[in-house]
Amino acid sequence: MFNSKYIYPKRILKKSDYPDTLFISKFYLSPYIACSHACSYCDGRSEKYHIEGNFDNDIKIRKNIAEVLKKELTKEKENGVIMIMSGVSDPYQHCEYKEKLMPKILNVIKELNYSCSITTKSSMINRDFELLRDINNKNKANILMSLTFMNDSDRKIIEPLSSCVEQRLQTLKRFKDDGFFVGVLAMPFIPFINDDDENIFKLLKTLKDMGVDYVIPGSLTLRPGINKNYFLEIIKNNYTHLLGKYKDLYSNNKPSGMGKSFYFNNFYERFYNISNSLNVSTIAPHYVYKNRFHKYDEIYIILSHLKYILKQKNYDTYTINKAFKNYTFWLSKEKHFMKKNRSLSGNDLDNKLLFQMKSDILKDLFISNKLYSIIKKTILNDHNLDYSIF
Repeated sequence: MFNSKYIYPKRILKKSDYPDTLFISKFYLSPYIACSHACSYCDGRSEKYHIEGNFDNDIKIRKNIAEVLKKELTKEKENGVIMIMSGVSDPYQHCEYKEKLMPKILNVIKELNYSCSITTKSSMINRDFELLRDINNKNKANILMSLTFMNDSDRKIIEPLSSCVEQRLQTLKRFKDDGFFVGVLAMPFIPFINDDDENIFKLLKTLKDMGVDYVIPGSLTLRPGINKNYFLEIIKNNYTHLLGKYKDLYSNNKPSGMGKSFYFNNFYERFYNISNSLNVSTIAPHYVYKNRFHKYDEIYIILSHLKYILKQKNYDTYTINKAFKNYTFWLSKEKHFMKKNRSLSGNDLDNKLLFQMKSDILKDLFISNKLYSIIKKTILNDHNLDYSIF
């Protein structure tokens, strides 16, 4: 039985100066606090988030979220992708059946011509398919499904009240077949349960054949306290033979919840070897976010991704690191100036950026003529940047 409590916040939208380059977003919001999916590993249980009551049952509902969102977006000076997600809740958890906050949120996003991205592990998102299609046809909408399991026997223990594996796969396929960009948050993989090469390969091969655009991996963190204790109790009751391994792996009790580095290094090495063999992208390709941000933020994401790609390939990263640092410094000054001048907006900064790129004023920021040429061609000619050339 789920308990709910209505709250009426004055502010809804969380915004960062720079776009999130992992989840590809400029803004964040979440209609709920706590989550009825009852995933045993959920970081949201930890004391860090100060969630009151029973995390799985006592759900706070931001009842006025659509009205507040409209007020905030109407005053916003910048554009960018709105990510509907939270580390402590799912927008399509069980109370959404009754509350129907998501259609209200999506109608505001549609009305004000924003792009959005939604992260969930629930097939309930299909209820809003037509509304999401309208947004996608106009300004694009990403669908990100959380998925690491390929069998439901373990999923029912670890993520007991979430949608089953087949429902999630069918949901991804439906949206992908209709022209949406779809990604998978393959996180967290559970050590000794679904982190073996066979499961990783099966998952990635299934997603590759479906046409999923990218898969972002992550392994399990267990913050000391409620988060770790709750999960270990689930292991004790269902995988008793693994309890000693978990106690050893997470014996360092790091505040971040990270276990011993040897395991994580090995896991990511295996994951990337398999993803590379299948040609599965582990970051959002440029075409997924192209023209969904101001150009100055788009360049920021590109440079951040190139840092990641070159590091993954063990290439020399001095030039890209320096270029990223220079560009970020330039951008921070320009954004500060924009904030101080209320008459200026993101469009004004975009126009300044484009002028300076056409005039090659920004050339020296990028250190390398080749890098600058690639960025300039991508931005000025509105080209897709194929990350595979690096």
